[in-house]
Amino acid sequence: MAMRLKGENNLSDVTWAFCETSQTFKRLFLSFFFEEIGQDADDIYIERERQCGNNRVDFFFEHDGQNYIIENKIDDRCQHFGEYDKAFGVKPERFGYIMNYNDFQWNGLSRKDYAGRGYQIRTWESFYDYLEAAKTEEEMSEEEQKLILSYQTYLTNVCNIVKIKQPMKLSALSGLMSFFQLLNKKVLYIDHENFQVRVYINGRETKFGGNWGRVYPEDCVFGRFFSVTFRTFKRNKESYGWFGLYCRANDNPLLRVGFDNYNGWGQTVYKLIEPTLKEKDSEWYEDDGMLWFDMSEDEFKKLDSATSIEEQTELLQNFVCKALESVVRIYENSNQ
Repeated sequence: MAMRLKGENNLSDVTWAFCETSQTFKRLFLSFFFEEIGQDADDIYIERERQCGNNRVDFFFEHDGQNYIIENKIDDRCQHFGEYDKAFGVKPERFGYIMNYNDFQWNGLSRKDYAGRGYQIRTWESFYDYLEAAKTEEEMSEEEQKLILSYQTYLTNVCNIVKIKQPMKLSALSGLMSFFQLLNKKVLYIDHENFQVRVYINGRETKFGGNWGRVYPEDCVFGRFFSVTFRTFKRNKESYGWFGLYCRANDNPLLRVGFDNYNGWGQTVYKLIEPTLKEKDSEWYEDDGMLWFDMSEDEFKKLDSATSIEEQTELLQNFVCKALESVVRIYENSNQ
């Protein structure tokens, strides 16, 4: 859902749907802005996208004879303070505002200035934290716990929320240099009976190391492109893939081989694998416009605990070969 429903309106729609599904979630969402509502939330109907003249607010509801509104922002910096409160007849204390950034300037005033005037300004990350605390502090059924967790999972992906739970170990970053050197000089040089692999660095885009959608340091993706020539293919023998790791908060990095759907790059392999994705035993999956083959947790533990560069090189090459052997099997099965 987060891959396809990641826009501002999508987030509002999904949040509204969760409010309609769960009275507990609706109470938490409304109380996050307006403490006075509390258990009265059960009797409140939230209207999605209330129109008033040229103004349209994301959430509108009535409580105790008063109008309330909540406006959602992900990247949009048009704050509407002074506009929506007048159009919908609400005081700043009944104007909830939730955003995916920490500060702003609107008509010469900052977030702190508007909060001082009574506007109920929040962030999506603080709502995530609010839900996390509620799961611990309130009595909830297992079903409600799972529902809130699923919403949090959606929210973290849409709003790029990363919760750091472990202290940094910057000394471990030295391993990245070793990783790149191994890819450049040893790992991505493979002569197999069914294929040949060579590291591919040609221009700035491939030297960045990330796949097509992850090319900046803050994405924390590190790897190399490679060329692979499949000896048994009758045509389109050569393709280009990517091998590297995705750093993850509070978890081990994820090592993956991937192929994109670009003509002249990974499209031949992508089109070959794509029809098999729905099969139960498929080792490949689609994510972010690429098809991926992941190293297992057990394989990663062996790699991480290896006591020599030679052993680590062998384990990395074995993983690349495992992914490419899977491609060969799919090709052979498709030609039977």
